Amino acid sequence: MNFYATTTSPLACSYIYAFHDPNWKKDMLDEYNALITNSTWVLVPRLANVNIVRSMWLFKHKFHADGSLSSPVVKSATIRTVLSLAVSRDWPIDQLDVKNGFIHGHLFDTRSLYGRKQAPRTWFQRFASFATLISFQNSETDTSLCIFYRGSDIAYLLLYVDDIILIASSTVILQCIINMLHSEFAKKNLGSLNYFLGIFAQRTTSGMFLSQSKFAEEIPERPCMLNCNLCPTTVDTESNLGPDDDPVTDSTLYHSLAGAL
Repeated sequence: MNFYATTTSPLACSYIYAFHDPNWKKDMLDEYNALITNSTWVLVPRLANVNIVRSMWLFKHKFHADGSLSSPVVKSATIRTVLSLAVSRDWPIDQLDVKNGFIHGHLFDTRSLYGRKQAPRTWFQRFASFATLISFQNSETDTSLCIFYRGSDIAYLLLYVDDIILIASSTVILQCIINMLHSEFAKKNLGSLNYFLGIFAQRTTSGMFLSQSKFAEEIPERPCMLNCNLCPTTVDTESNLGPDDDPVTDSTLYHSLAGAL
C-alpha cells in the first residue's frame, strides 16, 4: 500500500528503516491503530486453494498547496456551481479530511486492504449510506455531490476520495453536520476552504478567486524545462517534419504534458 505521511524525515526505503525513525514510526502506529479501531480485518486460517495478495509499505510524502507537507472525481462544473452559490448567498464553506478513508468501507468478501479497485468503491458506498441516513440525497448529475434539505436549512457536500467540501446555509447547520460526520468517521476539520483538488480558493469581500498556479508551475518540471527560455509558442514553426525523421521511442511524457495543459 502507498503510505503517506506529514513527517519531515527522509523517505523510508522499507518498514525496517521506518521503525527506527520516530516520526515514521508514529505515523505507522497511527495507521495501524486506525485499522484496529475500525475492526478492519478478521484473522482466518490460510486456505490451500487461494492466492494470497501480498501487501507492502511504500512510504511517500504528501504536500500542502504552499509546499509544506500534508496528509486528493467531482466534476469541475459542480465545484464552480456550488461555490458560486455559496458565495452569492454568503454561506460558510469548510473543508474536512477523513482519516484513513478506505478502511471505513465495509467488505463482504475476502479482499486486500489496499491497492484494489474495490477499495474506493466500498468506501464511497459506506459514506453514501451514512449520508443518506442523516438526510442527504445524492445528486442525479454528479454522484460526488450530496444535498441536504430540512425546512430552511440547506447544505451541499462534495466528496473526493477522503476530502470533503461542506457548504451550509448557516454556521449552526454546518457544525451540526460536522458533528454527525465525526460521530461515524474519524476526521480532521481543516477550517475554511483554502486548497482542494489542486485548486487554491481565496475568499474575498467580492467573491472567491480560484487558481491552479501550483499545478501550472509543476508542469514544466516534468520534462526538466524550468530553465528554458520563454517563447510565444512551444512549437518550432521553422522545422519541417517528414517520414524520415527519427520516431519517438516513448510518447508517454508528451501525452502527459498535453493532457496537463
